[in-house]
This record gives sequence, C-alpha cells and structure tokens, in this order.
Amino acid sequence: MTKYEHDPSDVNSLSSNNIGFTPQTLCVDESNRLWVGTDGAGLCEYDKSTDRWTRHRHDPDNENSLSDDVVVSIAVGKGAVLWIGTQSSGLNRFDRESGKWTHYVHSPDNPDSLNDNWICSILEDADGVLWVGTKKGGLNKLDQERSSFSHFIHDPDDPESIGSNEVWSLHEDQSGGLWTCHIVSPTSGLSLFDKHKGTFVRYSTGSKNPFSVSSNSVSRVFEDRRTRVLWVVNHDGRIDKHDENTTPFLHWAHDSNNSNSLGGFNQPPAIEFRVRFLPGLGVVVQHDDCWFFLPLVQFFLQPPQLSLTQLAGRTVNDFQGV
Repeated sequence: MTKYEHDPSDVNSLSSNNIGFTPQTLCVDESNRLWVGTDGAGLCEYDKSTDRWTRHRHDPDNENSLSDDVVVSIAVGKGAVLWIGTQSSGLNRFDRESGKWTHYVHSPDNPDSLNDNWICSILEDADGVLWVGTKKGGLNKLDQERSSFSHFIHDPDDPESIGSNEVWSLHEDQSGGLWTCHIVSPTSGLSLFDKHKGTFVRYSTGSKNPFSVSSNSVSRVFEDRRTRVLWVVNHDGRIDKHDENTTPFLHWAHDSNNSNSLGGFNQPPAIEFRVRFLPGLGVVVQHDDCWFFLPLVQFFLQPPQLSLTQLAGRTVNDFQGV
C-alpha cells in the first residue's frame, strides 16, 4: 500500500492531510488522474504517471482560482470540465485544458442564482444537465447556457416536493430517475425525482409501508448495473435493497448473534462482495484485495433482516454510485 502525506518541504506533495469528510471529495477523471478535496487546503490533483501532486488553491487576488479552500464535493463533467463544490463559496467550474475557473454563487438580488453556497453533492446526468445538492437550499439545476439555476425545495404542504432541503448525495439510475439522499430529514431519507414532471416521490421510514426505507437518514445509493437493483446505505449502518420489479425495499442490518448478518465475519470464502463496519467511522466494501471506504456512517446494532450472503455472486465493479 502506498501512503500519501503532506510534506511541508515538498510543493509536489499532497497539500494537506486533512482530506474532505465525504466520499464526494474523491474522484478519478477519464485520464486516470485523482482529484482530492481538502478541508482548508484546496483541491489536489494527482498524476500517477509522474507521481506528482498539483495544488489548486484559493487566491483572493486572483479571480481565476478556486473560490474556497474548503472543498466538499467533486464531479467530472463532459469534456475537460471538473465541477467543484465548496463549503461556503458556491460552485466552481474548472476547464482543465484552458485552466479557466468559473464561479457560481448565491446572490440575494438574483432569484436565478445558486440558492445556497454550501455544495454537498454534484451530478451531471446522461443528458449533460448539471444537478447540485446543497446544505440548505434543496436541489439546484444549472442552465449552463444562461448561467441560471432552477430550485427544487422542500415544502411541508406539498407531498410531491423534495423530502429535505439538505441533499447529501445524488444518483441517476439507468431509467433516468434522480435519487436524492438526505441525512438530516424528519420526513424522508430518500427522494426520487421525475425530471419530466418536476415532482418527487418520498420514501420514509415513518410511513406505514414496512417495505419502505429503514431510515430517514440516507447517505448513498449504489446501483447493480446487471440487475438494476439499488442498494441504499443508511447513516445508521443499515443497507436497503430496492428492486423496481418486486418488493420496493428489503433491509439488511447487523446482528451480533449472527455471523452471516451484515458486518459478520463468517461469510463464505466464495463471496465476492463484502461489507465491514468500522464503529463510529464508516463502511468498508471489499472485493478481493481492493478496499473502498464510505465514511460518516454511524454504527448501531439493529435486529437482523436478511443475510449478507444473499449478495454473493456480485462484484464491486457491478456497482455504481454517486
């Protein structure tokens, strides 16, 4: 395993050891370059061919620079575009070929501007439309030609509005549906947006449907490319399965008395997809000698629902997430 750390004496090292606190701060572009968002030291770009890091920092004297050194989300766009979300200074568009930075920020005098400067998540869909999940402003849609935004916010009196104004992560399924995940929501941890109708379907653990999501605090959604089954990672450590052709949601949870439950350590050797929980830290997904870490998933012991062994036969490469 290779370890990368900040070296104060080396300008070509990682700019900080304080990496962003969500999976959205790591991404790989089509050139196999790794982009890393830091908490206070800007954006880092790693070129494996040269084993060098390039730092992109906010410069208050240079408008053509990153708008904020606290980076909380990154997404690869079409062409040479990289989208970067910050904690307090809005959205950045970075043209990797020209080196040009474009900033999108909230303006109280412009109702068509971005409505919140804390950008939790970014997704460019199959049609090239950019969707932006914010901390308090719900879901924003960018019209890149007009540089204007449409806003989709929670309305407690409208059941077809988004479930929460805090959009932690985004996922577009193979049918074109846009899923919004909410960690802080009293009403709905997961919403499905119909782009054509402009309406949402909310999934809530408070509903009377026992086959809805098991939590109102959802961190991420992954999709099995072969079966189109969705796997929903809840903030409290449980995992839900959604198959549109059968029962909407089934639940997996850890059982300390069952070694074959989620997080157990006696899964059959032939299983290709394994999940481990690190108490208080997050979820580790294993495939052979490859490990993937999903942070900020709290660890609670819950009654078992289904065995993890039912995931046998799938590999990590079959799953895609936001």
